[in-house]
Amino acid sequence: MKVLKSAFMFVVCSVFAVSAQIPTIRITTQNNQAVDQTCTGMQFMGMCMGTTSNNYVRITNFQITDPGNSRNNLTISNLQDSVRVRGNSTAGANKKPYRLKFQNRQSLFGLESARSWVLLADYYDYTLSLNAMALELGKRLGLEFTNSWRHVDVYINNTYMGIYLFTEQVQVNPGRVDVDKNAGWLVEFDYHTPESHHITFTTTGGNISMPARVRDPEVENNFNISNPLVSFVQTQVNALFTAMADSRFPENGYRDLIDLESWAKYVLIQQLIDNFDFNSKVQRSEQFGQPGSNYAYKDAGRRIHAGPLWDFDLAAGLVDPGSGGPMSNTWPRHYVTYQEPIRPRHPFYQRLWEDPVFLAKFKKNWDRHQLTFNAMPAFLDSIANTLSSRVQANFAAYTGGPNEVRARPNSEQTYRAHVNDLKTWWGQRMTFFGQQINAMNIDTTRDINQNPTSIAYAAQPVKPGKSLAAVKNGFKINASNSASIKVINLNGSVVRKQNFTRGNHTITLENLPKGMYVVNITVDNKKQVLRVPVR
Repeated sequence: MKVLKSAFMFVVCSVFAVSAQIPTIRITTQNNQAVDQTCTGMQFMGMCMGTTSNNYVRITNFQITDPGNSRNNLTISNLQDSVRVRGNSTAGANKKPYRLKFQNRQSLFGLESARSWVLLADYYDYTLSLNAMALELGKRLGLEFTNSWRHVDVYINNTYMGIYLFTEQVQVNPGRVDVDKNAGWLVEFDYHTPESHHITFTTTGGNISMPARVRDPEVENNFNISNPLVSFVQTQVNALFTAMADSRFPENGYRDLIDLESWAKYVLIQQLIDNFDFNSKVQRSEQFGQPGSNYAYKDAGRRIHAGPLWDFDLAAGLVDPGSGGPMSNTWPRHYVTYQEPIRPRHPFYQRLWEDPVFLAKFKKNWDRHQLTFNAMPAFLDSIANTLSSRVQANFAAYTGGPNEVRARPNSEQTYRAHVNDLKTWWGQRMTFFGQQINAMNIDTTRDINQNPTSIAYAAQPVKPGKSLAAVKNGFKINASNSASIKVINLNGSVVRKQNFTRGNHTITLENLPKGMYVVNITVDNKKQVLRVPVR
């Protein structure tokens, strides 16, 4: 079912990209109330120096008009529906992003019905393309649960707000992050100040720790990580971080906890586009970088996966803001450098670089998807062709924006000049990226196939006092300190070797060819031999 959903969403996304005319979304609020941030405390030069709040405003009428497909046309009138400003730095900009929240689930543009939807402003991106490009790459590389997207014109109370990117809210929901609502979870790693209802914790793992927010399970009160409804999430996230910090990494069983294929695709897209928020807070340095808008999720019985992708308007060769901050005339500028290292800055992601299995998957995805990467300039042209008739109105609808080397667009011609800058940068980045990967001499034969079923959190551990138990097509280990296995086929070849930390581990051999296997097992320095049939 999920594979079919992914295929369907890719088709929807592709249709979005080639539409000749963009739809219009009109929002009317109760008493024409403005949708804005509220600042409590001092303001300076239009910026809130106190506390900001983004409160929902009631919607009296919501309307979609799609000239390319009348089946998408929709009118909703319900005083329980609402809209608010969303985001971090962009929330204080002159062109704000919005979150829509309907009382009842709504299917917009034929997508899976849900209550929450997002309108991204792309305020920092004069090409209006970077977020769409990242999501398109996620779709084409097969990164599970990648958002769909569509450019739309937005009016609020009959005032034109500009061109926005319509997409799903990143959340657990059918058609989105479709994991078990009770045993699954969604976590965001982000350095920004959390809102009052966010459940936060800092992961364990020494210098590879990150600030984390539990996005799901959602709770209505007791917004604390000690809440038993969410505390299991911290336990499972910390298990991964602890394993990655272990001195025996990567042969310590950490691969039981993490889906390396998804992380290879996720990191590849982030690094290839050179996403500033993926790597750092303000200081783009090896030591101090902190991630923003990095997501991970886990479904019941599966490993921890990377994604969904989010927040790419500060990408593509952004210069270091340094001490100037957002008020500096050097912040932000895109396309300044294409030679940013392909190795991530945060220690968590750097640790993956020490695993030859991860690197093998990373390079295989780079090699496998060259046609997709080479197709991006044409994809950017398709967006420019779709938006060209509306870009002048978009940039006239608000003031401000990044202080790019090239001036703020005020016509179709100057807008396309920015798109060409991005296309040029992409070509340079592709060449540099390939050179860097080739210089690493990655051994792709080190790749392994990971059984899609997680073997990290056994529902029924080995009985007390026992260290080994048989299960169908595998076995369970209960290690007080450590364990290791060596799986040998009947030809005498070692087909799998793995080390484990203490705890209960379920090892399945279902991904191996059918037959009998001899498994040499060492649990807490005690050696045992087990014959395991794979049927």
